[in-house]
Formats: sequence, C-alpha cells, structure tokens
Amino acid sequence: VATPRPTRQPESLDVAPPQPSAEKKEKIALHHLLVDDMTEEVDPKSMRGRVAFIQNTVMYVFINVCVVANTLVMFAELQVLGSISNASLGIGKHDNWSSAETILPVFEKMFSAIFLVDLVLHLYAFRLKYFKSTFNIVDTVIVVVTSVEAFLVTPLTSNTANIAIVRLLRLMRVTRALKAARVFKVFEGLRVLVGVMVFSLGSTFWSLVILFIFQVIGSIFMCHSLHVFVIDSSNDPTLRAWVNDMYGDGVKSFWTI
Repeated sequence: VATPRPTRQPESLDVAPPQPSAEKKEKIALHHLLVDDMTEEVDPKSMRGRVAFIQNTVMYVFINVCVVANTLVMFAELQVLGSISNASLGIGKHDNWSSAETILPVFEKMFSAIFLVDLVLHLYAFRLKYFKSTFNIVDTVIVVVTSVEAFLVTPLTSNTANIAIVRLLRLMRVTRALKAARVFKVFEGLRVLVGVMVFSLGSTFWSLVILFIFQVIGSIFMCHSLHVFVIDSSNDPTLRAWVNDMYGDGVKSFWTI
C-alpha cells in the first residue's frame, strides 16, 4: 500500500504593508490641513458626541461670526491708537474716541473668553484628535497666547509699574495681529488657498532659483556691454554717471535688473 505523501505546509511570509507613495502622503497631509473630520471618531450618543455635534453646527457659525467681529474690533482699536498719536503731535483731538477706550477692551475680553471656552469644548469633545488639523494647532496657539495677554498680563500691568511686565504686555499685544489669521479657518476657500501655497513652497523655491540665475546672466551681460560706454570720455558725462550708477558693477547691475 502506497503511503500518502506528506503535504507541505506553506511558509508564513511576514510581508510588510505597502507604504503610501509621496503623492499620497501629500494628499493626506493636505486633507488634515484643510478638513476637520473628527466627528465620526466620537460616539454620537455620548456626552462628548453631543458636544461635538453642537461644536460643528451652532457653535461653528457663532464662532465664525465672532472671529470676523473681533477682527473689526481690533481694527477699531487701531483707529483709537491713531487718534492718540495725532493728539500727541497736536494734529487733532482725542475726545472723539474717549468712549471707545472703555468699550473696546470689554469687547476684547469678551471675545477672548468666547474663544477660550470654544477651545476647551473642542478639547473635551475630540481630545488629542483635535490637533490632527494644522489649522487647529495654529488656532490653539493663538487662543492661548491672546487669553494669557487679556486675563493675566493686562491686569498685572494695571497694578504694577514693573518695566519687564510692561514690555511683556507690549510684546504680547503684538500677537493680537495673529487673531486676524483665524479668518483663514472661517472660510473654506481661504483654507484651500493656504494649503496650496504651503504644498507649493518647494516649486516656488526652485522657481526663485531659476529667476536668480536669469538675473545673474542679465547683470553680467549688461555690465560687460555698457562698460565700454562708461569709460569712453567722449560720451555725455551725465549719461555716463547714470549708466555707471545702474550697471557699473555686478551688484549695481543685478539690483537694477
């Protein structure tokens, strides 16, 4: 009786999963930069899910309106600063904006409190997944810095004459300009445009390199071509001086082109 031949067990192959291509990685990164797709990762029946739903519906519209309104308030504060500068130079009077100096800081603190509460609710609903979007990371930094300036640094400067704290306040007030950058998060078209600009930095760099090379070529050509005209004493001295100022050497020629 023929004995059955033993069957050969297939060898287990430990194959690594295929790695995404560079193009796919760029698309994934661009997606995380532009889209806040975190709601599907939270249980909609839980308290976090309910907060996430409110954040992505009612609060989303409300916060967007607050961002635009806060930008207008900051611009009005610039008008107050301009009025103070004009009054110090004797150009005009500051009386027209005296009431605005009291009202505008109240609006500033109100908006800072709203944005801080919105950030806390987002962190409660989405936890660390909130930082998958680059816009959310930038937004968090802006909210934290401006909140510290509004609720900690500003009250300290009103009760102390410490020069270091006053300088810190001036430095942090400059960061208020970053709050206007939150407008990029409000409008999807702006987010798409910023994303395209970020991922085209490499191509932009090499385009600038090409322009630099052409400028060098042009400066060499112009400097050599006009050198004979500049050193020829029979030509108009005024025109020779002008050509020398524009194309007399490599730096001048490069700058002119």
